[in-house]
Amino acid sequence: MQRHLIAVGGAVRTAAVRLTRYRHTPALVAGFSIGVAGWSAAHPFLASFGFTRDVVAALLLAWASAFICGMTLSRRWTNDHGLPALLAAAWLVMLPTMLTAATFVVSSTSSRWLEHEPLRICLLTVAGLVAFGVPAACIGVLAKRMSDGGHRLSMILAAGLGIFANALLFAPLLGLHLPLLVVGVATAIGWLVRLARGTTQTAIAPSRESERPGSGVSQTLKAASMLLIGVSCAVSGRSLTQLFPVAAFLLAAGVGTFCVGAAAGSLIARRFRRHARTGDASRRGGAALAAIGVTIPLAVFPWLVNQHLDANAYVSSVFAMMSIRIATVVAAVLPISVGCGLIAARSRAAIVIVPLAAGVAAGGWIVPAFGVVPVAAAIGCGLLGLNVGSIKSLVPRTRYGWAMSAGCTAALIASISQVGNYEPTRAAQLLFSTEAFVSHQRGVPAELLPHLNDTRLVASFEEPRGTVTVWKRRGETFGVRLNGVPIASTSRRPGICPPPSGDVMSVAMPLILHQAPGSLLILGDAIGVSTEVAAGFPLREIVCYDGSVGLHESLTSRRAIAARDDRVTTLRLEPRLAVATERRAFDVVVSDPGPPAVLSNVPYYTQEFYRDAASRLAADGMFCQRLRYVDFGVEPLQVIAATMRTVFGDVLTLEIGPGEYALIGVRPGQSIIREGLTARLQRTHVRKMLASLGWDWCVPLNLLAVDDDGLKLLAEEAKGLNTSRNARFAYTLPQEMMRWGPKSHELARGTSNRTTRLLATAVPEDERRDVVDRIAEVTAQRELMVRYPDQPWAYRKEVRAKLVESPRSVIRPVSGEVKRIRHPDDQHRLDYFEALGKAIGKTSPSTLANLERFAEPYDPLVTYFLHHEIAALYGKSVDGGIAGELAHRLYAAYYADPRDRSVRDVATTLELIVSHPGALADEASRFDTLNSLIEVMLGRWEARGMAEPRSPEVVMVDIEKCLDAAQVAVDEMETLAASAGVSDDDWRLRKAAIERTMTRPLRKYRTTLLPHFRTAQRKAAALAEKAESTVE
Repeated sequence: MQRHLIAVGGAVRTAAVRLTRYRHTPALVAGFSIGVAGWSAAHPFLASFGFTRDVVAALLLAWASAFICGMTLSRRWTNDHGLPALLAAAWLVMLPTMLTAATFVVSSTSSRWLEHEPLRICLLTVAGLVAFGVPAACIGVLAKRMSDGGHRLSMILAAGLGIFANALLFAPLLGLHLPLLVVGVATAIGWLVRLARGTTQTAIAPSRESERPGSGVSQTLKAASMLLIGVSCAVSGRSLTQLFPVAAFLLAAGVGTFCVGAAAGSLIARRFRRHARTGDASRRGGAALAAIGVTIPLAVFPWLVNQHLDANAYVSSVFAMMSIRIATVVAAVLPISVGCGLIAARSRAAIVIVPLAAGVAAGGWIVPAFGVVPVAAAIGCGLLGLNVGSIKSLVPRTRYGWAMSAGCTAALIASISQVGNYEPTRAAQLLFSTEAFVSHQRGVPAELLPHLNDTRLVASFEEPRGTVTVWKRRGETFGVRLNGVPIASTSRRPGICPPPSGDVMSVAMPLILHQAPGSLLILGDAIGVSTEVAAGFPLREIVCYDGSVGLHESLTSRRAIAARDDRVTTLRLEPRLAVATERRAFDVVVSDPGPPAVLSNVPYYTQEFYRDAASRLAADGMFCQRLRYVDFGVEPLQVIAATMRTVFGDVLTLEIGPGEYALIGVRPGQSIIREGLTARLQRTHVRKMLASLGWDWCVPLNLLAVDDDGLKLLAEEAKGLNTSRNARFAYTLPQEMMRWGPKSHELARGTSNRTTRLLATAVPEDERRDVVDRIAEVTAQRELMVRYPDQPWAYRKEVRAKLVESPRSVIRPVSGEVKRIRHPDDQHRLDYFEALGKAIGKTSPSTLANLERFAEPYDPLVTYFLHHEIAALYGKSVDGGIAGELAHRLYAAYYADPRDRSVRDVATTLELIVSHPGALADEASRFDTLNSLIEVMLGRWEARGMAEPRSPEVVMVDIEKCLDAAQVAVDEMETLAASAGVSDDDWRLRKAAIERTMTRPLRKYRTTLLPHFRTAQRKAAALAEKAESTVE
């Protein structure tokens, strides 16, 4: 064993000696250090100002200009004694200070000025020069001395490898700041050692190769080609983000691959430098390769979607999943980068770097303006047109040349002609949906996966942050996805279909907890839901910052709200940048950044962001952040708890929906739980808002919560904080999201002994009994729905029994005297039953209108069942009965408990819509409503199950009724599909999905029940005969 170790040690020493003697070693070391340090430095800058096109453009502009200045100054820097290396090392150590100075440059400007994009980019560029001007210039000096030699290519190659190593190895294990510090200290030590040896001159001699930049026309063509390649990088990035969520390691893989590919392309081109014609051929080959690289991913996009769907469904290893995604990025970027290297060989740095950086930055505006497919096709044609030269030069002279030419031509024609295969909407439905890959595991054909539910595409367009798709579901609910990831949803008619509770309560909860909020700052409101909810509260000022362009105009009325409400001010500015520049103090600050695993949302969960948000709070202000905690274990919550507790004095986590949490914090010395919460929940505007969710005023008091003491225990188990410098979430959350495991159980186990409810901490003892009774009534409401399927009138007996057996009274002043009177809720219910009796006895518009008054305020034992009652009564009304009946039936269908098993009302509603086309506004609404009700019916049958029932006769009747209603609805939908914008193929597949998921199983269930049904009939007949014989 010892001999083997000695042998291995000797081999390592030999390799190290040879490496130190290798002439490219200094360039490789310098390039690797540049890659590690550059990536570690760029990420905190982006995290401080936001991962937006403005910030990226400013960063590229700052780096490129400083780099070119460094190359220019290197001509005069003849006796530097290693000064560039020393300056770079000092900068690496002082990076936090430089980033603070850069932040000061931007934050010193008013947020209203920053709303203007040109000024914003200029200020961000200045900030980039402050943070990175010196190191970029030093790198320019070093690169100039390696100009036109293999050393330069070695440095670029090693820089790409350094970026890879940092993002995949160093950052997840050590964070970003430690590798940066190590590189800085190592550079300084290296300079000191060389100074002591008297060898501070650069160890890399300038190349003896003469520069042959070519003619002015050639350089212009190269610059234009570099510009197009830069735009092609933006196109490639936009298409790749439709396959998987953007992650830091994937972005690093793309940048690193580009560096490695560009170096490889230049190395290939150098081998042909002696022959001008061959050099032109390499340039043309590079153009063809880049054109193929930008168009091939779009041409094979359906295949890529299917492959990644298989990976999502069957690959459980995090390492394997990361490898698949990295391989996809490398395969997409490598042809473009190699083509870039072939074209850029033996060119001046300014001809390559400036147009390339400008192209990448400009792509952030060009792609959203014109779309991915047109831009990709234009780039492919443009690259060929700029680099083919004359027609004669295209004619090959050898068989090998003919083969290469024919192959490239075929690939180009095929790829450019098939770019229309790019379907981001299909990717959004299949690759970002748990339902899709679970169904795929169960063997559902891939073509049916997008049509398994009632979701319909409403709109799709490009936005600066990515591809936006808008979907309609449950008749009136709109959902918005950005690059496939859900970011917002809303209900167009809350009185018919409830909005998601997370969208509403993330804004409403802090406004309720605060005793007297007057001003509100909203950081992120993609479609205006937060602004609309806030407008329902008595606030004097509402300020909303959101960086989306053109998104809210397609869905919501945020601008209309701002126009009619003087309290609302909407500014188009990235929230991360806005919170750093806003100077006013607010009573409540609400942040809705989106899913935390997406790279652009990571900066909103850092210590720096929490510190900036806390600085915007008034003395008694309250901060609330929406956390979409889906597919995570307990560790990220531990890190968030530890991070927030370093900034806020009191912290509370409240579960406001499935996988949705509200993270609430206040300044040190303040408390989240404040007096009068129960009274504030019972205010009219609050009860109305909660009723839109189907919630009673007591429901928020019964939500699961982790208070500050519980979060303290969670924070003690955290592995560290999440800051912009260490970027812990950026490099660990994607892996956590890809990990397979019982994450919900892990979360429940990690928080089981630390959870509480606001009922226990926020409600005084003398009020707690009433709240507990009210919560019991909410529970009873849900149990009534489940216990009595297809019997909506069963609640009458329960409520009347409660009024008789447990009457309640309160002491109130009446006519100057203190008297004990009936409890207002009991009186409300007695009045309701009286009005119901009158409406049943004489159904008329006046009696129905009187009955509808009892829907407000929300009563858990009345409001929901009231809609069933009115729906049945409206059917008997002559004037406007159909429209009224449908509205109430839809409320009953959409607001029901998920465990509800009633199917007859749903079938009746389907038949009502088909038989009365004028009941809904337009044909598209009819199609969507029918489609959603079929989905509701499917859910009800899944809740029932397919076991043998106690009464086969009743179930057989229900099956027949549902099959008939479904068939009528499907026939009607077939006539409405074109009006709803559904293509023939999409409708054919949706129809097949309905057949597969509901119609066929119900028929099979009917066949299974038929023997039991006949047996029950025979028993009934026998009993009837026995009864007749007994009578005789």
